[in-house]
Amino acid sequence: MDRKLGRTQSKRSRQRSHPAPWRQVPIGLRIFGAHEVVVLLCTLIPYAYASVPYTHHNQTFPHEAHFLFQWDTLWFINIAHYGYGHVPHVPYLVSTAFFPWLPILIHVFGVWASWILTQGAFALALWRVPVLLRELGFTHKRVLWATGLLAFNPAMVYDAMLYAEPWTLLFVVVSIEMGLHSRWGWAALAGFLASTTQATGLLVGIFPLVINGIGLFQHKWQDVRGAILWGFGPIVGTASYALYLSMAFHQPMVFATIQHTSFWHAQWQWPWLQWIHAWRVGVVHPIFWALALCMTILMIGSIALVVGSSTKNGYTLALMAYGCLGMVVAASFATSTEPYHSSLRIASIFFPLYLGIAHLPRRPLTLIFGIFAGLGITSVVLVSHGWWYQ
Repeated sequence: MDRKLGRTQSKRSRQRSHPAPWRQVPIGLRIFGAHEVVVLLCTLIPYAYASVPYTHHNQTFPHEAHFLFQWDTLWFINIAHYGYGHVPHVPYLVSTAFFPWLPILIHVFGVWASWILTQGAFALALWRVPVLLRELGFTHKRVLWATGLLAFNPAMVYDAMLYAEPWTLLFVVVSIEMGLHSRWGWAALAGFLASTTQATGLLVGIFPLVINGIGLFQHKWQDVRGAILWGFGPIVGTASYALYLSMAFHQPMVFATIQHTSFWHAQWQWPWLQWIHAWRVGVVHPIFWALALCMTILMIGSIALVVGSSTKNGYTLALMAYGCLGMVVAASFATSTEPYHSSLRIASIFFPLYLGIAHLPRRPLTLIFGIFAGLGITSVVLVSHGWWYQ
């Protein structure tokens, strides 16, 4: 009996000293692998294809509308081929609503290579998010839940497509990490790149703004100078796009004003109005109940992020501000056609929200993960079969 117990203990000791190869892979990359497997399997689920596939904005490349190359991906492809001023079959300059990072990437590397690079960007983001959060003092358990929720969020399909979201997430995380280590130039460069992916990339500027304010208050002049340099990154990125539009079309802010035209019918409104809109149409379209539920959970996450954070240094304060402001922006952006038209997608990359949700007790947290993953799987099935999702 003693010999058997000794052999068992010896075996366990060897397992601890020589862990399985897969355990040596960073947890974020393991979660990414699970995400990719789930997405691939979801695209194989038998489901009716949309009778009218989304080609009315992509009549020049109708063969591209397949698999996960749908919706905004087709806009990026057309911009890459024709530029902002000559996208066929659409009103003049409506394509300027899409920022230039992905069109440039597609123009240089092609469609499939750009998709592979985008998946690589999402993998890198999931690798660095837990590293960053642990550096900021959050517990391993909370970081693990937050990373899992980020990977299997209700809009997870957009992380698997040729969309800007993975790039925005990556550049924001890298910018924060570089700033945390006082590598101000690299932080500014990553912030610059974040602001060329989409408009919400500019919100990374919250971090240098907070660090600059704390540096001024505490007379840490080196942090003040570094944060100023950092803050110029996202500002210059957005300004560069505006400068290009000014030189090419003499309309530097058309990317913002075009959103309010009858083509995009987008508007800014009080964030709670989308819940009211969803309540009105939810009986007819039950999917809006699910979207409203997930937006409510994310809103709770923004509150829990503030209430549940014990450390209140400059970066955790900036993290709270970034998550909460991102949630407000996502909820306030609306269209006149349906609630949460893009809100869930916009909110999905604000990773501090998942950190707030991860502060909840285990049972509701497990339920929330199931809800998020279930709706995320639904998003993959619908979009990969040509249907619109939120």
